[in-house]
Amino acid sequence: MKIFLKCPACHNETVVSVEKMLSGKKLMEHLKDYQICDICEKNRLGKIYLDVIKFDWESSLETSRKKV
Repeated sequence: MKIFLKCPACHNETVVSVEKMLSGKKLMEHLKDYQICDICEKNRLGKIYLDVIKFDWESSLETSRKKV
């Protein structure tokens, strides 16, 4: 799964790839490193938090239902 993040100040987009089977807690731990825009922080604009703009579940979807 891919998560697309965007900075509200400089509009820079960041794409983060994560495993398909993650709980909410594990997902938040993985995204901890991608919460602040590095470009804005380097330009001394402060810590600007990134917004989640969309999720990409990729093309391979599987169902948990067993075939009879």
